[in-house]
Amino acid sequence: MNGGIKLIYLYLSFTIIILTKIISFHFISGLIGSIILLILASIGGLLLFLTFVRTLSIKWVLPTLLLGNIVVSFILFADTVYQSYFLTIIPKEVLLQMGELQGTTRSIKEMITLMQFLYFIDLPIWIILLFLKGKFPFSALTIKQRLRHAAFLLFVGLSLLSLSVGYVAKEGITGKESFIPLGVINYHLYDILSGISASAASSTDNLKTIQVGIHQYRKSIPLEETKKFAEVAKGKNVLILQLESFQNAMINLKVNGQEVTPNLNKLLNESMYFNHFYQQNGYGNTADSEFITNNSIFPVTAGAVYKIYRDNQFVTLPSKLKNQGYATFGFHGFDPEFYDRNIAYPKQGIDSFYHRKNLEKTENVGWGMTDHSVYEQMIPILKEAQPFYSMVVTLSSHHPFKIPDTEKELQLDDDVKDTLVGDYLQSIRYTDKAIGELFDQLKDNDLLENTVVVMYGDHRGITMDDKKTMTKVLGNDYDEKTMYNMPLIIRLPHGEGAGVYPIAGGHIDTFPTLANLLGIPLPNSALGRDLLNAKEGFVGFRAYLPEGSFINDTYFYKASWENKFEKGECYSLDDEKKVAVSNCQSGFETANKLFNITDLLLQYDLVDDLEKY
Repeated sequence: MNGGIKLIYLYLSFTIIILTKIISFHFISGLIGSIILLILASIGGLLLFLTFVRTLSIKWVLPTLLLGNIVVSFILFADTVYQSYFLTIIPKEVLLQMGELQGTTRSIKEMITLMQFLYFIDLPIWIILLFLKGKFPFSALTIKQRLRHAAFLLFVGLSLLSLSVGYVAKEGITGKESFIPLGVINYHLYDILSGISASAASSTDNLKTIQVGIHQYRKSIPLEETKKFAEVAKGKNVLILQLESFQNAMINLKVNGQEVTPNLNKLLNESMYFNHFYQQNGYGNTADSEFITNNSIFPVTAGAVYKIYRDNQFVTLPSKLKNQGYATFGFHGFDPEFYDRNIAYPKQGIDSFYHRKNLEKTENVGWGMTDHSVYEQMIPILKEAQPFYSMVVTLSSHHPFKIPDTEKELQLDDDVKDTLVGDYLQSIRYTDKAIGELFDQLKDNDLLENTVVVMYGDHRGITMDDKKTMTKVLGNDYDEKTMYNMPLIIRLPHGEGAGVYPIAGGHIDTFPTLANLLGIPLPNSALGRDLLNAKEGFVGFRAYLPEGSFINDTYFYKASWENKFEKGECYSLDDEKKVAVSNCQSGFETANKLFNITDLLLQYDLVDDLEKY
């Protein structure tokens, strides 16, 4: 009897400890909805685990509880580290990208804090109990008794879990948003066991749905009566610089009287500058930004398109230009296997890919080759291959933003110097310096006035963890809208069309805008808009902000993690004040329609089919 009571205490202790860890994770991460549903679902999941434990003989109970504790603690630890940057938990698709960790070790170390190891704080006690288990006179039960107890635990566990599952089904919550009511551990099990459900609809039905949806969306976009800048750069070279972690807040910023981006600031006088341009990448980050820019299609909500849909066929900006006789190039100072670029680029229409394995590694900083080194070797290649399309994925300003001390040009205050923000500022200045040298090389090689140069930031560099320091550096509040704001700079030959264009836009709009300038047809699958001719802008978000969030020229809508419209928040951009959420309903519906079209295009590999439909 006493042994039985002690065993119950052991089960109870395990349940309370694991439940505390799960709830702590949800509160710390801010990913929480109904606390009651969370507790009930988590207890239900734990009881299902204890159902299995209860079927074991006495000698295996404590080792199994210890192993379960270790697994849960590690999952919560990994989720906490991942969430600190990506603002969500690890989806199963990321497991397919484990190879990418080879180059991210330094960045991951920067995100780990001592507090995150608190998930493991109780493990030494469990290990001691394991070695002392012979001191505890746990009474052995017959198989029949163990199975009877297990059946009871199974019934109670399923009953509790069904309450949250029923809520998820009733509210129509799908995808990663369901981890809030289900609890983080239950969601991981659900995520692993579930796959993309096959639709009963035929390809023709899906194509029709997509075609109608895109037609209705394009028809809803108000356009200028007379098309502006049509074909003004037809036949010109195209050079795209995707600037790593480059936020718009860096443009025209001065720190202690020093320009952070003096070269880009100067180039603004002869460029089209879109200052309300926002990142739209998913959790594939840099690779997603490339994909969106070249395809004008949204990313997926988990993982990188390059890896998940590596066998799909696409109709892209480089493929359209290749059909018109352009040579197509990709340049990146890292390994070609990273994000499967060596496989993805040919599918994107990029024929020649230069990287650190086939370029001379003359200079290295942080992750790989310096931007300067890549630019220097690129120019002779491009000069002999006109007309060309070339995308350069820069690297020097990659997290954790470490560059040699000899290259740090900015004089920073002591409370900024040697912080992540301070390192970020120095790396942006270093990136800007390389851009200035590149433009000198373009001019010296008679390429500048025959080339459309496009520069944009791929994703945020500094998160809200460093809000205080960024607010000081910027001189104004560093909020989410500022964090996701990237620059888009398009320099046409001879500076045509130079000026500031305040329309709201994102990566998805780059292809349609360039298609107009270059006089090439836009694919039927393109979901962006021409920022030079649309009267209204629209930017939908699938990641980092809850899916369904958007920014247009009037409102900023932040959706709820449960993707329930009425639970989101709508802000007026005029005064940054919250307004009635009904003002944002049409934008929310538009965003989700575009996301649904994206999912159909990608899941059923219909981009090329749509072009022929």
